[in-house]
Amino acid sequence: MSERTGVLRIGAIKKGELTIPDNLYYQGALKLMRPQYLDESGQLTFFILNPGGGYVDGDRYTIDIKVQKGADLYLTTQSATKIYETPQDKVCQRTKITLEPDSSFVYIPDAVIPYENSIYEQDQEVHMSSDAFYFTSEILTPGWTLDGAGFYYKSLNISNHIYVDNKLAVADRLLFTPQDNHLSRTGMLEGYSHLGAVTILAKSITDEVINRLREALASIPFSGRLGLSKLAVSGLSMRALGNSTQEIERLIYACYDFARLACRGQKVTRIRKF
Repeated sequence: MSERTGVLRIGAIKKGELTIPDNLYYQGALKLMRPQYLDESGQLTFFILNPGGGYVDGDRYTIDIKVQKGADLYLTTQSATKIYETPQDKVCQRTKITLEPDSSFVYIPDAVIPYENSIYEQDQEVHMSSDAFYFTSEILTPGWTLDGAGFYYKSLNISNHIYVDNKLAVADRLLFTPQDNHLSRTGMLEGYSHLGAVTILAKSITDEVINRLREALASIPFSGRLGLSKLAVSGLSMRALGNSTQEIERLIYACYDFARLACRGQKVTRIRKF
């Protein structure tokens, strides 16, 4: 299927003290709410919408984002990404992100919820300047089934490739095939039901900053397992295994609050969706 189910292009440029939209386009099953400014920082905020309520068999989505020099863009979703049953094909989403010098990009979507017998592929490619700020997160749930047991989907394949100053700096892949592999075993989910992930790249992330974040996260009540690792470039990766979307969300927002202040010198205004 070559026709796109949904296409989204977002450009962001700095104008005075504000970041404003540039070259904005959306078509099909991807929409945007009107631009918003949640605080005095000038950061541009968009909510991505899927009017159909979820992704269905054979859907193909393309997202292209460019944040120009000095601009500051925050993206989130209106609700969880629901992947319905894909009996004949799969759902694919391809995202390309370009970050120019001194730009800032944040993407904190709601959880991915795969339904029974679904296949979902998500590929994200990032090209960024070494002095840009990059923050993304992901939450994967056990999915939805009629009996409430979860983990009846066929495959979740999520990959990220980040190029810093035209060199591949980070390659990350999450592949879950619960119908073929027992996800509770060592090296997988190890008895937990939810996975949370955060990736942060910024020039100001040092060993001292990572240790401070580790201490901050340790003070947050969490019943699962948490790991924080330094990347080969100036950045870090966080992984959390738990049994609650809300618990993992608290960790993700704590990472964002900390990183925004430590790397950009700005406090965060929390988004209320419900």
